[in-house]
Amino acid sequence: MHDAVFDTIARAVARTFHCDAATVRQETEASDINGWDSLSHVFLVMAIEDELRIKLPLDELMECANVGELAALARTALSE
Repeated sequence: MHDAVFDTIARAVARTFHCDAATVRQETEASDINGWDSLSHVFLVMAIEDELRIKLPLDELMECANVGELAALARTALSE
């Protein structure tokens, strides 16, 4: 199944961390990506918000354990 939101986030991860978007999975965590730390996470979130033209709630962002949960949060923000 094609998921445009996930694909957008995977591309943002790839651009932010200089990796292949095809390697980013729903279950990918920060610890799976070289260089994904708290500071670079801010850049990733800014890229996602800019690309999708949304604002992600900080308190819920802190609860996201993987890229799939981040995509679910973005889908919720898009539907509001």
